[in-house]
Amino acid sequence: MRKLSQPRYLASALHIILFATAWAVYAVSGAPMLDGPSGKLFSTLILADMPISVIAFGVLFFGSPYAWVAILLWGAIGTLWWYFLGRFMEGIVRHFRERRARHIYGSQPPSSEPPRPGIWGLWVAGGAAAMAVSLVTFVWTQNAREKDEHGGPITSITFSPDGQSVVLSREQGDSTFLYRVPLTGGPGTRLTSATMGVESAAAYSPDGKHIAYVYRSPQNQHSHIFVMDADGNNTHPLFASVEDADDLFPKFARNGKIYFARSTFFGNYSPVARPAHHDWDIYSTDIDGQNVRPLTHDRFYEISEPSLSADGSKIMFSTETQAGSQLQIYALDSDAPLVTAQPHVPNEPKSPIYAGAIFSPDGRSVILLAASQGRGLFSYDVYRMDLASKTVEQLTTASGYSTLLCLSPDGKRAAFLRWTSTHGTMPTVSRMYLLDLATKQLVAAPISGTR
Repeated sequence: MRKLSQPRYLASALHIILFATAWAVYAVSGAPMLDGPSGKLFSTLILADMPISVIAFGVLFFGSPYAWVAILLWGAIGTLWWYFLGRFMEGIVRHFRERRARHIYGSQPPSSEPPRPGIWGLWVAGGAAAMAVSLVTFVWTQNAREKDEHGGPITSITFSPDGQSVVLSREQGDSTFLYRVPLTGGPGTRLTSATMGVESAAAYSPDGKHIAYVYRSPQNQHSHIFVMDADGNNTHPLFASVEDADDLFPKFARNGKIYFARSTFFGNYSPVARPAHHDWDIYSTDIDGQNVRPLTHDRFYEISEPSLSADGSKIMFSTETQAGSQLQIYALDSDAPLVTAQPHVPNEPKSPIYAGAIFSPDGRSVILLAASQGRGLFSYDVYRMDLASKTVEQLTTASGYSTLLCLSPDGKRAAFLRWTSTHGTMPTVSRMYLLDLATKQLVAAPISGTR
């Protein structure tokens, strides 16, 4: 028992208890690691286990699928680290006692060798460095393999006319390309032939024969709209480039025009804000790129991807105001808002936040993503708002951070991304979910987005 009471064993046991308690509290609370009840426990471990904890927590924070390896190594190396710290303390105490005995009794005890923390410190530091290099190499290799198998992050989604596949944009290194991917899973088919650049926001024409999308080349800092056949052939710009403007979110209308959003400023109005597109307005153009005309003249601070009603008479998007997000609905033959609405959802933040809104095919309701205040981060769920009564029905619960809402052509299913962070506080990995709007059944599609 006396041996087990030595600092080296007490320190090891204390680390095991603290480590296990932190993970147990985290698992039970369900809150982010550093924001919930487990925050102080993990903060203590991170400070006490440096530099081991910094490497391990970095892997956890970025949502690696092999996080369990980092957890096990953190626990094992951290316990070993505390064992040597306890052993070092034993040497310090023993050396102090021997000096005190010599001072009092003037004698030399048998074990008078001073502690040698330097050697143990070198062994521990060298072992920790070797394990850290091995861990980083392992995670880097596995992440690269997963990215080759599943592709990069998804940045936009739209349903095909038959509702059996989606056209999505995926990051590939510094570029983003368009793919048609069946909802049953699979590698997908590349639709374009550009070798570099950023492609996004694909939209089908009403007859399903053409696709409009946004492209930004590496040589041009602005985004422009391109049109191609549905099979990827006959790609061409919609109209000549506009200086100092970005054209985004093209939508085919049944009146033979293409509506799109134009941003004339990219940057920030505050040194603490991230750069983003601002000064937005909605424009229309003929299918051949002629007769470009503005529908709005408001220079909106920020807008969402627009949605056209099935009958081709209205367009809707959300804007950011001092009172929070608002839905703006315009008649296509007028530049004045037809309806301005601000749906309210349970536990919403002080200023409502919407992350996309879409007309239902019958034009009687709106499907939208709206934020509610969860634990640590906002939770974005899918809601349906009746346009006549303004009543709101919740369709999903506790979806976490969700983005890129889109609706199938028949209006029976919605697709969106749910982003997760298994251990950290920032969402880093996405998976596509399909929502049956009648039954509210939510199923994961075999299409994932990697880091």
